[in-house]
Amino acid sequence: MFQSAIEALSQGCPLAVSPRGFLKELVIDRVNGFQIGAGRAATLTEAWNQAPSLSRRAVWQSATQYSELNMVKSFKVALEAVLDD
Repeated sequence: MFQSAIEALSQGCPLAVSPRGFLKELVIDRVNGFQIGAGRAATLTEAWNQAPSLSRRAVWQSATQYSELNMVKSFKVALEAVLDD
C-alpha cells in the first residue's frame, strides 16, 4: 500500500485516507490530501469537492522525499550513525 500511495502522490494525485499508520505521517491534511476519520462520509464528500483546489505541485513534491535517492541517503546516514557508535 505504501508504494501505491507514493505513486499516486508522485503523479500529483491527492489522497483521502484514514489517519492511521504510515498514512497519518504521509498525508498532510489539505496539502497533499485529506485525513478522514472512519464513518465520515460527509467529510469524504467535502474532500472530493476540495481536491481540485490543492496544488498538484505540492502533492508531487510531498512524494519526492521518498525517492530512491533520498531513501538511500537516509539509510546511509542512519547506518553511519550506528557504525560510529
